[in-house]
Amino acid sequence: ELTAAMETPSQPGFSGSEELSAQAGACVENFATCPLGWQRKGAWCVPQQHGSGPCGRKYDFGSMALEQKKAVKRLCKLRFPCQDGCALDSTAKCPATWIDEGAACLAPSGYAGRCERMLNVSGMTLEDKVAFGVRCGARWPCAEEYEPHTYGETCPEGWQLGYGSSCHAPPSYKGPCPKMLQMAGLSAAAKKEMEFDCGFGWRSLGTSCPRDYAGVDCPLGWWEHIAGRRAECWAPL
Repeated sequence: ELTAAMETPSQPGFSGSEELSAQAGACVENFATCPLGWQRKGAWCVPQQHGSGPCGRKYDFGSMALEQKKAVKRLCKLRFPCQDGCALDSTAKCPATWIDEGAACLAPSGYAGRCERMLNVSGMTLEDKVAFGVRCGARWPCAEEYEPHTYGETCPEGWQLGYGSSCHAPPSYKGPCPKMLQMAGLSAAAKKEMEFDCGFGWRSLGTSCPRDYAGVDCPLGWWEHIAGRRAECWAPL
């Protein structure tokens, strides 16, 4: 039932609670974080108390569309915290609870602000969005709490790349997984699962550094070997 609801295209409109939340001063839910009573573990949100049924497990809310999050909320009877001083999602097209109408956003039926119910969002800057929110009593969605990780990299953050695609743990690692792991062929989904099970993580995209492919001769951890007039890069032992 949950899978079917998440795959069903949403229809424009709001439940009574969402219409109420659009009114001035009411709670506007923050779908960019874990539900109340859940906690962050890597990319996942997990319930603090294990329950029964389809919702007593982990969810990767960061990879879900808003309507998918609402489907999980509805079927699992979850509540998300109210927005409270969170960072604004500058990429959001419409204010929270407003309906995307293409080049414009339509206010929900419960909107009680003083501005027009149809907002032309073409060309709006971050400053425009902030000003509109203050002037018109419309909150914008919060930025996602969880930053995407660099799953294209072979090793987790702090781990050393060894021969082939093996990764070696730093001395500080005390998690339940082996201190040497083979990462060849692992997908991003598999690495997310490893973060959850093993207690380490890949670097977030916001902290990853640009790669210098021109200024060095060999990959990090490899050493340069001169054979006659030819330079070779040898893998670490």
